[in-house]
Amino acid sequence: MRIDKYLKLIGVIKRRVIAKETVGKNRVRINDMIIKPSYEVKPGDVITIYSKEKITTITVLNPITTFQTTYAHTDNPPRKR
Repeated sequence: MRIDKYLKLIGVIKRRVIAKETVGKNRVRINDMIIKPSYEVKPGDVITIYSKEKITTITVLNPITTFQTTYAHTDNPPRKR
């Protein structure tokens, strides 16, 4: 599944268009690599989302086939400026 669609489906980002823009602005990394919105999410991927207030880390546990728990969510402390 595409990263932009995945972020929308798990509810981290409310709209797919915003998810696509966020990935396109290099604010999302997978396994510490800069990616494109078409990146296919795989089990074991570690997704890091950088925002103004905080850094969010998500570990993909299994692919989405139904609405089940497919990730582990870890909040990091706010970024220091």
